[in-house]
Amino acid sequence: DDEIMDEKAESTYEKYRLVLTKFIESIENEEVSKKDMIAYKQSMQKKYATKTINNYIIIINKFMKYIELVEVDAYSMYFKNLLMMI
Repeated sequence: DDEIMDEKAESTYEKYRLVLTKFIESIENEEVSKKDMIAYKQSMQKKYATKTINNYIIIINKFMKYIELVEVDAYSMYFKNLLMMI
């Protein structure tokens, strides 16, 4: 059972990497805007079913929330360290 779960988890991560790579390649600036998301969604409508598009958008949104959390944690650690030096 663990081996099957590991294989499934690895295929899930590979799917996430694929979705995120395609999205990142589609954006023109370093910062992602709502306009970028709309343009990407529109470009996918020519190729994919609605369910697939929605899954891709969910993956992208979750990743962006994760990045925001990581950035907040990094800033928090920076300020905590700074305060300890004072």
